[in-house]
Amino acid sequence: MGKFGKKVSVSTNINDYMIGVMAPSGFGKTTLMYQVCEKEFGSDGYIIFDMGTEDGVSAIEGAVAEPIPTWKKMKEVVDDIVKNKKTDYEDLKVIILDTLDAAFEIAEAFTIDSWNRENIGKKDFTKATSINSVEGGFGKGMDRVIETVKKEITRLESVGVKTYWTSHVKEKDQSDLFTGANYTSLTANMPMKYFNSIKNSSHVVAFGYFDRSIEKQEVGDANPMTKKKKERKAVIDETRKIKFRDDALVADAKSRFANIIDEITLDTDEFIKAIKDAINNASDSTDDVKPVATTK
Repeated sequence: MGKFGKKVSVSTNINDYMIGVMAPSGFGKTTLMYQVCEKEFGSDGYIIFDMGTEDGVSAIEGAVAEPIPTWKKMKEVVDDIVKNKKTDYEDLKVIILDTLDAAFEIAEAFTIDSWNRENIGKKDFTKATSINSVEGGFGKGMDRVIETVKKEITRLESVGVKTYWTSHVKEKDQSDLFTGANYTSLTANMPMKYFNSIKNSSHVVAFGYFDRSIEKQEVGDANPMTKKKKERKAVIDETRKIKFRDDALVADAKSRFANIIDEITLDTDEFIKAIKDAINNASDSTDDVKPVATTK
């Protein structure tokens, strides 16, 4: 083999991959990430970054967390981890952005404030009140927010700390580029430009949802004329499930590992097993898999 081009060796450590979980509020996504990290890395192996005003860890007894109300605090925490990784954070393997949408919100506020401070006093400068006014608009302000977020993720990775994340979800109407048909998908609750910047770097994006069984039930007294009762739809059963792939393209899930299972019930051990099995089977994939790699 020549000077360039080395054989890829797939890492079997789940802390070598960026993993995200999207789900509705109250699904248990923060608890899932907490339990995964406790089981895999121990209490010294992770920190949940409680972003903005999320307060997502207040009901999780024993979770290792740090409130990150502003991006200035985010930078301070990352500075400390990078500087003291070999002493104070020797066993730290993963930080969890809880939630990713809140992380981008405070990064956006930081970016607007930074832009105003950089340009205050310049001739004809108008103070920016939204991200669309930063860097002259045309999406350049959002690009700067993405750079701000990814810079801290990259700094953490430089000392061996990977990023996991959670996100709330929303419905999004989209058009198929080839057929022009309109359809609705479920995706992260943030501007798609922000989300795609992280989704494209993630190895697994899991989508949590409530699988409900619904039936019609008769209620009230029968109508004296029609002899029929009113009907209503009621939930008779509910199961929390997680999709790793969705061929119907309703849920915005993805995996770079071709052999990952399509779906599981919400269970920490099943979640860990699904990802580990996919990693272990990665060498058999013929898809466009781009795993974290070592060279030999």
